[in-house]
Amino acid sequence: MKMTRFSPFVVSAFALATVGCQDATPGPTAPDAPLFNFSNGPGNPGNSGVIRFQDTFGFISWDDNLLAFHIRADELPACGGSPVDVLADFQIVTNPAEITQGTFHYVDAPIFVYRTSDVLALLLLEDPTDEEILALCTIVENDWLYRGTHSLTVVGAFSPPVLGWKGHGNVYDPAGDPFRYGEHFTVVFNSRGVTERGGISVHSTGGN
Repeated sequence: MKMTRFSPFVVSAFALATVGCQDATPGPTAPDAPLFNFSNGPGNPGNSGVIRFQDTFGFISWDDNLLAFHIRADELPACGGSPVDVLADFQIVTNPAEITQGTFHYVDAPIFVYRTSDVLALLLLEDPTDEEILALCTIVENDWLYRGTHSLTVVGAFSPPVLGWKGHGNVYDPAGDPFRYGEHFTVVFNSRGVTERGGISVHSTGGN
């Protein structure tokens, strides 16, 4: 089975927000319907088909070498942390029959970068043991390669089903040296399966 290069926390197999901390206070959840604001179309009469709102959302992406948590990975609830909620700006475009496009955008959000080989297998376990949860927590808290802030835009279309995203930001390594972070991915879903292209890059800024 081919595995896509991203995992929203809302469907992540590891269920990072709840595994191992069943007594924790539940985090915010999306409302049943986006609240009206003046950027949205009028509810009566008609509607422009464009709905905008804010909500929290978690996101993980990876290539063969690097894996990025687009939140405070060192503060995962599963590891005993109290994460700072990252608000994303959402836009949904609809027609009378269906949703046609969705977009969300982070600005100056935290990012933690790891070796894919260190994290991915543990992250995608369907039923992790306490030992496996502890192993993941130890890695995400102590073995990050880079951390910093970034902006990320994700766009999904439903006909045909395509998901794409771009991100960029400034990160530093454990020694405090600065680097430039970037990523871009396109994932196409069709009758033949999933086609992916893109990747994650980290480049030295030369101290600038």
